[in-house]
Amino acid sequence: MSMDRPVFTEIKKLRTFAAIAEERSFTKAAARLNAAQPWVSDQLRLLEEWVGLELIVRSKGKPISITPAGEEMLRIANRLLLSCADAAEDMQRCRDEGLSRLVIGVEEPTLFIPERNRLIARFQERARGTKLEIVSGAPDELSEGLCNGRLDLILTSARRPNDDIEARPFFECEMMLAIPKQSVSCYQTSLRGARLMTLRDTAHPWLPVLKAELAGEAIDWIDCPEDSFPALIHYAATLGIATLAAAVPDQIDQLRHRFELWPVSGHALSVRWRLMRRRGYQKATRDLFWRLAGSPEIGNRDSIQSASSWTDDRPSPRRGLTR
Repeated sequence: MSMDRPVFTEIKKLRTFAAIAEERSFTKAAARLNAAQPWVSDQLRLLEEWVGLELIVRSKGKPISITPAGEEMLRIANRLLLSCADAAEDMQRCRDEGLSRLVIGVEEPTLFIPERNRLIARFQERARGTKLEIVSGAPDELSEGLCNGRLDLILTSARRPNDDIEARPFFECEMMLAIPKQSVSCYQTSLRGARLMTLRDTAHPWLPVLKAELAGEAIDWIDCPEDSFPALIHYAATLGIATLAAAVPDQIDQLRHRFELWPVSGHALSVRWRLMRRRGYQKATRDLFWRLAGSPEIGNRDSIQSASSWTDDRPSPRRGLTR
């Protein structure tokens, strides 16, 4: 018989042969393997047919003996079986690490959402021993990471990337005009004709929606040189150019040191964050985080009282911003 099958498909036969050779008995080998003796004999016969060699000499009334080829095959079998055992341990370790690790992708502004931080703290109380990793990124990066399995969950203000992704409302807040204190005299509560610095359109999917919403205001839009929220705040404050900021309490407290914060006259602009996960697979730590995000103890219900309007989580551009 040709040895055209991969050797790993013959592991059971090699394990059976090693037991026979080491025990010098079919009966003892069957007991060691917790198998019937006829099955043990069949496995040896099939192995010998596969390699084309006699490995064990069978003689009635005499102890079995191993042929020279059998001695060499036993060394090979033991080496392969040890490698398989090591691989099994590595696979178990990989599984255990995967199950005890949760990777969540977030947008930078969510750092300032108290409910997000309360949720993380509550999860860590409930899932002691779980390694929680928080990864910050742009919305497109987060969506890609969720779709390819690199991230278990994401907290994003972007739309659902596809129908394989499940989303639940998490937090909604108003957007305010943030004006550097040294430039307050240059701005009015109206946005008409104002200079506003934002991240580039490619940095966030709702920026083009925002600009379309305010198209009638003849705003002079200025791109931030770097695509991150901290960079936007730094450049806006340094250059004396206003920007739009989500009215998240902790963030507002920090912004007030350098900015005057005004409501946007004539517009009710809001940004919504959703928690997203992939459908179709189970992971206990991920599902616990998901359940906690919707529980009353997190205290985010007041911010999403209009959650019924989030049922279409791939909104039209006009619905992406509340007006």
